[in-house]
Amino acid sequence: MRIRQYHPGDESEIAVVHNSAFRSSIESLPEIYQCREVTPGEVLDWFQENVVIWVVEEGQRIVGYAQFRIEMEHGKRDIPVLQFMPAKIWDLEQSNIAVLPEFQRNGIGAKLLRAIIDKYKSKIEFVTAQTFSDNQPAEKLFESNGFTMRDVFYHSDFSDVRPLANSSVYAIRELENLKAPSNLNRDIIVRRATLEDAAATAELQRLNVFWCDECKSIEWNRGYISGKYGYTVFVVEVEGKVVGAIDYSKDGRVGISGVLPSMRKKGIGSAMFYSFLQAMKKDGYKFAFIDSGLTQVDAIKMYERFGFTIQRRQNAWVKSMT
Repeated sequence: MRIRQYHPGDESEIAVVHNSAFRSSIESLPEIYQCREVTPGEVLDWFQENVVIWVVEEGQRIVGYAQFRIEMEHGKRDIPVLQFMPAKIWDLEQSNIAVLPEFQRNGIGAKLLRAIIDKYKSKIEFVTAQTFSDNQPAEKLFESNGFTMRDVFYHSDFSDVRPLANSSVYAIRELENLKAPSNLNRDIIVRRATLEDAAATAELQRLNVFWCDECKSIEWNRGYISGKYGYTVFVVEVEGKVVGAIDYSKDGRVGISGVLPSMRKKGIGSAMFYSFLQAMKKDGYKFAFIDSGLTQVDAIKMYERFGFTIQRRQNAWVKSMT
């Protein structure tokens, strides 16, 4: 067995490993989870996200791979983290470590995991990983190699309000028979965003969306509103001022930028969400889908009030190197 870094030309064999290892998920999961076969060209696209790929060879054949990135997380001080996570940050599909089915349960994944960590251990403070709770082999892999599963992981040297890692839930709601909340705030206007709203949505991103730094610029928000990134964006107004924003992507996935801190606990978020779901239904969507980190406690409570059913959970695993 040989473990090495990716070489140009490996992408065809890596695609075979992916498509074989995730065959069950590809065939059984709803389309919204984006778990599908990948082509060699799509494997090459993974590198656009600053991904590093290592492979395992048996003879002249690639039988497994791992993808990861080294990120400098900026907080009270910079924290270098090795992250095993999906190739494309905003995708739901997960393929951080994969081994051909006929080579599984031979310790190959563990050897690959340990080799990568040993290579970078002097340069990092933490290793993090993401697994879906229905992927028991992956969960056992990280648990047996010293990782701890955390709903939300804060590190005081980094931040008291922004986590280094957090688990997430995935939920869906059929858009028939929507019921207005009993405390519906009717003193608001929910409308599609225009380019004139870019400064307001940028401020909402700055205040609420800790996981996306690029989302906080006015230029990014102009692209966001214009559909450049595939979103349809709505804003909520109170007395002529934009105080909240929400969007959906083409596959019915909902994203909430949130409301201004000064406007919370006034029923605005629930009213915005109800009107937004009605708009999605009018636009022809039969379902709305959400993925939410467990830091978003109020948002998850709102989803439950609106009848969303949690279907899947993605767990965060953390290992300290200090």
